[in-house]
Amino acid sequence: YYPDGLPMNTSTGTTANAFKYTAKELSLFRGLPVYDYTARHTLPAAGNMFRTMDPFAEKYHGISPYTFCAGDPINFTDPTGREIEKSSMEEWMKNKSNILAKIGELQGDPSATDRIAGLQTVLSVMRMMEKSDIVFSLDNTSEVIGGLEPTSLSSATLNYNGSTSNFVHETKHGVQLVTGDLTIAEENGKFKLDLFDISDEVEAYRAQYSYEPSSFCIAKSIEDINSALIRSIEYNGDLPYYSYPERKLNKQNIHNPDGTINSKLKDEINAEVSIRNSNKIAEIKLKSLLYK
Repeated sequence: YYPDGLPMNTSTGTTANAFKYTAKELSLFRGLPVYDYTARHTLPAAGNMFRTMDPFAEKYHGISPYTFCAGDPINFTDPTGREIEKSSMEEWMKNKSNILAKIGELQGDPSATDRIAGLQTVLSVMRMMEKSDIVFSLDNTSEVIGGLEPTSLSSATLNYNGSTSNFVHETKHGVQLVTGDLTIAEENGKFKLDLFDISDEVEAYRAQYSYEPSSFCIAKSIEDINSALIRSIEYNGDLPYYSYPERKLNKQNIHNPDGTINSKLKDEINAEVSIRNSNKIAEIKLKSLLYK
C-alpha cells in the first residue's frame, strides 16, 4: 500500500477480502473507496482525509479536523478515527528489553529455572504477535488492572498499567487471540472477546509471576497458580474469574468440521457457567458476612 491507503496493485484472485490497509474494512461510498475506522471513514483517493470532522478536534488545534494521522501515517496510527496515537513500537521494545534484562538477572539462579522458561515463552509469544495479521496497539494508562480490548475484527489494544509484569500478562491474552484460544465477536456494532476459559487466565498469571512474583503475591510459586487460585481472586467485591468454564475452549473445538457451532459443547458450557454464577453469588455473600 501507499501511505495514503491506496493499493500499489490489486489481486487477480476471486476470494473477497474486505479488510485491507491497516486491517480496516474497505467499502464504497458513492463510488469512492472508503476505510471504516469505526468512528469515521477515510477517503484514500483524496489523500486519505476523513469524511467528517474529528470529534476531538479541540485537542489538535494545529491540525485540520479532517486530516488522517496528523498527515503522517508512517509514524502515527489512528485505530478508531477518534484519537491520534504514536506508534506502539517504542513501548513494545521497551518492555521486550525489560524482559531480556530480567532473564539476564535470573541467569545462574538454580531456583529461577521455571521463571526463565516462562519469560522465554513470553518472548516467543511476542514474536508470534509481531508476525500476526492481527494489528495490536498498546495503551499503558490503565488503572490497576489491564485488559485486551478488540477495536475491530482484526485489531485489538493491550491496555495495561504501565508495569512490565502487567504487560506480560496481557501479551498472553494477545497471543491467545492469535492462536484462536480467544476470538473477536461483533454484536450490535460493538466488538468483544469470546471463548474465555479459566486456563487463559492461569497462563496469563503464570507469565506475570515469571517476570515479577511480587506482582501476584497470593502465589508462592508458579505451580501454585491454578484454576482454583484464579477463581478465588477478588476485585472490588467481585470474583471476576469465578464463572469461567473449566474446559479449554478455542475456535477449533467450538466448531464442527463443517464450520457450524458445536451446539452440544455450547450447551454444556452454558450450563456450567450458569451453575458457577449461582455459586459465585453465594460465595460473594459469604465473604461479605465474614468481613463484616
